[in-house]
Amino acid sequence: DTTAPEFNCPGSITATSADGSGTIVQYAVSAFDLGGLESLNCSMPSGTRFPVGTTRVVCIATDLSGNRATCEFSVTVESFNQAPTAKIDTDALVDFSPDFEHPVLISCNWWNACLILDGSLSSDPDGDALTHLWFVEPSPVPFAAGPVATNCLEVGTHTIILTVTDTKGASHSDSLTIEEITAPLAIELLMEKVTESSLSRAIKRELLTVLRTALNQSKAERIRPTQTTLDAFEKKVRAKVVGSHADLAASLIRWSQAISSGMEKCIKAPVVKKEYHDKKGEEQPPN
Repeated sequence: DTTAPEFNCPGSITATSADGSGTIVQYAVSAFDLGGLESLNCSMPSGTRFPVGTTRVVCIATDLSGNRATCEFSVTVESFNQAPTAKIDTDALVDFSPDFEHPVLISCNWWNACLILDGSLSSDPDGDALTHLWFVEPSPVPFAAGPVATNCLEVGTHTIILTVTDTKGASHSDSLTIEEITAPLAIELLMEKVTESSLSRAIKRELLTVLRTALNQSKAERIRPTQTTLDAFEKKVRAKVVGSHADLAASLIRWSQAISSGMEKCIKAPVVKKEYHDKKGEEQPPN
């Protein structure tokens, strides 16, 4: 007998490891010989735990006459792809709770402000690279791509969405709803708190006088003077209110500090440069 056994050899096999440590793979392999088989052995038998990656399996069949035949195939074990986690971060927002349900972005002009958004804290448990897409509801079109984005938003309520996707197609989204208000409105609301408080008329009048100055400064978009005046307001609260109305004083100071902090962080939208033309229609630089 000089005829080698005939193999029934499986094709390439793919399996998934749930925890990244490999997985047990079952496969069917057989050989036939008219004179009878002496042995059939595989380098990695069926039912063996295969490691993550691709393993080459070699099976050898030997008949009773010593003739041999080989069968080769590959077993690829892939790690179970875990979805990434999206994370939006920004340091431009202030807390006006419970008066405002969502974090607040202060606009230093009368209609908009720009917000820097950071998605670099997003992560993937498998260590895959991530793509970042930024959206503002309800638009399905991203306004930016990449870990860090800037968007200029008008006064109002906005929901920002960050979607991250790993190299295997798994994705996850994080959302952030903000309320954008103007600095003058924030100061007017602080004035209402003073007006509606149980403080004496004299103290109210003194505090409101300072806040009116801050209001006028904010309307003129004078950030530093507004902050200085708000600081003076806080000093008066500490001197006039803390002793008799500790909780109210803490609330007024927190609100004032939030306005000042929000104005410090606010970014104005870029101004579109106007074009200047002479009588012939040629562009001229501004004087």
